[in-house]
Amino acid sequence: MSPAGEHLWRITQGCELRWRSWNDEYVVYNSGSGDTHLLDLLSAEILEKIEEVPASSRALEDWVAGRVAADSIPEISGYVSDLLLQLHSLALIEAVDA
Repeated sequence: MSPAGEHLWRITQGCELRWRSWNDEYVVYNSGSGDTHLLDLLSAEILEKIEEVPASSRALEDWVAGRVAADSIPEISGYVSDLLLQLHSLALIEAVDA
């Protein structure tokens, strides 16, 4: 399945995420891969939203648009798309049909 299509994103099946945070930096441990990742605040919040309930790229874009100042991320859609692809390449999330 192509990560760029219209579908939902969810935490990769078989993985449990364990979180720690300090100020605006988050560390997430992926039990499925055994890897630990350092995330900034917004990336961590997006991953936490996906962990709560699978979400589409569009829903995440809308959430980010309501969360950040309009001029802080010039191209929200590109930011979210790039982040989802990164999280996918780290085996933290996977795409499923909507």
